[in-house]
Amino acid sequence: MYKYLERCFSDFKQRGFVVGYDTRGQVTSSCSSHRYVPTPFVPYAVQELKAVAGVMITASHNRKEDNGYKVYWETGAQITSPHDKEILKCIEECVEPWNGSWNDNLVDTSPLKKDPLQDICKRYMEDLKKICFHRDLNSKTTLKFVHTSFHGVGHDYVQLAFQVFGFKPPIPVPEQKDPDPEFSTVKCPNPEEGESVLELSLRLAEKENARIVLATDPDADRLAVAELQENGHWKVFTGNELAALFGWWMFDCWKENKSNADVKNVYMLATTVSSKILKAIALKEGFHFEETLPGFKWIGSRIKDLLGHGKEVLFAFEESIGFLCGTSVLDKDGVSAAVVVAEMASFLETRKVTLTEQLSKVYEKYGYHMSKTSYFLCYDPPTIKTIFERIRNFESPKEYPKFCGAFAILHVRDITTGYDSSQPNKKSVLPVSKNSQMITFTFQNGCVATLRTSGTEPKIKYYAEMCASPGQRFYDKVLSLHEDVTIPVVNPLLAFTLIKRLQSDWRNVVHSLEATENIRALKDGYEKVEQDLPAFEDLEGAARALMRLQDVYMLNVKGLAQGVFQRVTGSSITDLYSPRQLFSLTADDCFQVGKVAYDMGDYYHAIPWLEEAVSLFRRSYGEWKTEDEASLDDALDYLAFACFQGTKYPDNKRMARNVLKYERLLSQNTLQMATETVIQRPNVPNLQTRDTYEGLCQTLGSQPTHYQNPRLYCSYETNSSPYLLLQPARKEVIHLRPFVALYHDFVSDAEAQKIRELAEPWLQRSVVASGEKQLPVEYRISKSAWLKDTVDPMLGTLDHRIAALTGLDIQPPYAEYLQVVNYGIGGHYEPHFDHATLSAVEAGGATAFIYANFSVPVVKWLTSGYMSMDRNSEDRAAPTLKIEALADGSLSEKPGAKATGREG
Repeated sequence: MYKYLERCFSDFKQRGFVVGYDTRGQVTSSCSSHRYVPTPFVPYAVQELKAVAGVMITASHNRKEDNGYKVYWETGAQITSPHDKEILKCIEECVEPWNGSWNDNLVDTSPLKKDPLQDICKRYMEDLKKICFHRDLNSKTTLKFVHTSFHGVGHDYVQLAFQVFGFKPPIPVPEQKDPDPEFSTVKCPNPEEGESVLELSLRLAEKENARIVLATDPDADRLAVAELQENGHWKVFTGNELAALFGWWMFDCWKENKSNADVKNVYMLATTVSSKILKAIALKEGFHFEETLPGFKWIGSRIKDLLGHGKEVLFAFEESIGFLCGTSVLDKDGVSAAVVVAEMASFLETRKVTLTEQLSKVYEKYGYHMSKTSYFLCYDPPTIKTIFERIRNFESPKEYPKFCGAFAILHVRDITTGYDSSQPNKKSVLPVSKNSQMITFTFQNGCVATLRTSGTEPKIKYYAEMCASPGQRFYDKVLSLHEDVTIPVVNPLLAFTLIKRLQSDWRNVVHSLEATENIRALKDGYEKVEQDLPAFEDLEGAARALMRLQDVYMLNVKGLAQGVFQRVTGSSITDLYSPRQLFSLTADDCFQVGKVAYDMGDYYHAIPWLEEAVSLFRRSYGEWKTEDEASLDDALDYLAFACFQGTKYPDNKRMARNVLKYERLLSQNTLQMATETVIQRPNVPNLQTRDTYEGLCQTLGSQPTHYQNPRLYCSYETNSSPYLLLQPARKEVIHLRPFVALYHDFVSDAEAQKIRELAEPWLQRSVVASGEKQLPVEYRISKSAWLKDTVDPMLGTLDHRIAALTGLDIQPPYAEYLQVVNYGIGGHYEPHFDHATLSAVEAGGATAFIYANFSVPVVKWLTSGYMSMDRNSEDRAAPTLKIEALADGSLSEKPGAKATGREG
């Protein structure tokens, strides 16, 4: 080493050379010392002291019998070629130790020796403040942390780092706190091994009521983290999972503290065998991501280059729990990583979020990245070489495998030979590394798997990762809304959200920038099912249905957004419906409802929904998700304009800034601006009795009173029909004038399911008569289908049953065909008033008879019929009979001339 450095640097003796060592040492070499340091201190000292190079004597987390050293060049980064080869040559040229090499006193007596440890430690701790963003929160946190240094050098320095960040000291594991080159309490001093080597620290954490355990390896350049879960089990994070958290945290803090800086100047790095989660974050947030060959020597060198070109590097990592936050050190650093995790956890604690929960949020936002890493031990180098050569010549010379089991291989990259089948010239973009074995397979299904040899241990390592496309992540999100497909979507909020996820949200994901890497496959998959997904008219109708429910039941918008159905009258709050699955709306969901109202010119509904959207967007710190239609800016713009149009003027600075946008309208509405008016609920045609109807919906009218009438009765009916003798109809008379009867269990489960299956392909937006034509109208949001009795014998059987019960001829032209109606959310359509019931059985709801002031509750497979024989009624053409099967609001049959338009 000396010979090579003397050859490279003419000022070698003036600038000096940094040497550090940890507690590891073999008895025969006597190289242990009490002046131990963490590995990161050596590259840090090389830069700070402007030394020509540095050496850290350590074997890191290897077994106790091993030893070795790491070399850093004057840049502060580990050496790469040609320095490594040249140093090796010098070693081979000088195999005999120099005279005096075994003189231990030289360390204390040589005039060339200086001990800068105290100064370097002070400078290092001062530089840590650059990546401390919430010192006040740290000092107040109630979280407790346990730290183990695995018998290594980390204890003192992690304690100091916590002090710098304002924390109370972490709780040390007493059995592992002090240096011990025998590593007496662990079989292997490698925190990567997980829960098996963290036993002492986890038990101590449980005893001390500490939720988070931090573990640095013996030379304190790696960090493992474990968190106690609600179920009492511990989650030990993988290196890739921690990198996802670090990447989110470092960029989020950068945004908060440097809002005016150029994001295109920002970089994050990872080794090629590590997770691509940083790449996903970079694609969405707009900064740069680069990958290097395995090993922090490549990362450190690349960071130095980027810094030299004025770039800003926030974070870098390798999957083997090696992390670098900031650029004070150009190597992985377990000390700084430990205290950054503590700050991250403390910050999240103030928002009642755990590290595990935040990891899920990161994956939800940027795409799930599921990885598996492990290794095989192999102590025979020729065997390792044979394995890799077999792969390179699998079925014939220079032919790589085309399949791995049943899975097709799309591309192969061999860093050892420089081959890459994905490149036009078949040459690897990453540098060739002939001294190590490494082959990467990209599978047809998107999986990427790498097989490589370790540079420091007798291991063949493998790394595999599946990066879920945004569409897959979104599909999982949709499934979570309605997991049991056998249960109807009875919660109106959940139904609206499911329609929205499958309509606008999925479309947004498909066309997002995030999806660019898989855009063709994603679009192909979407196009295959697009025709079966809800259309925009379904989403629009669902939004309007929520507004109907809001009006009829006087529901509070803020409560609806939180998933609760409450009527608010003054200071009184009444719970109307408690769904089995509580489901809240997102900011974008609320925006969609408000936008539908806005597009209709209905500012009465638009403003409260847009206000709630703005509130929720702000609560999420303006976070935007790929599937979202809108952002905080969009919601504010729509809200400002809605308030302007509705003549409600909030204290909204955005509105004041949009002078050009509103200038024309201001000039047209000068007189209207003079006074602020209360925004009125829009008038709806054919709703002269709306107030009566809504009062009935909210109170169920006189239903309890009229049920006490002694003239009401229940009976089994055959109507003198042989058809009903073996199975009489169960009749309940519930009103005498008009005469209304309920027939229970009129339709069986099997019949209803069959009717659904027959009708589903034919469901279309319901229409109304317009002259001689049938036209859809905006106020009618249901879908219906007409089924002839020739479609299936079961329909004929049902017609016979109805005819036997009523004594009427229900065959065309005397009656319509069987009409199957999907009422949708909130009911049928406005002119018939029944639009505003919570029409699923679980949710309640009823058919309302407005002039009679009573309602009929919804009961599964119930048939209701009423007869109007009033000669003075509006319908003078003929007596009218309506029979309706209330099957979760979806099945109705209406024989007869026509309805009066007064039914619910």
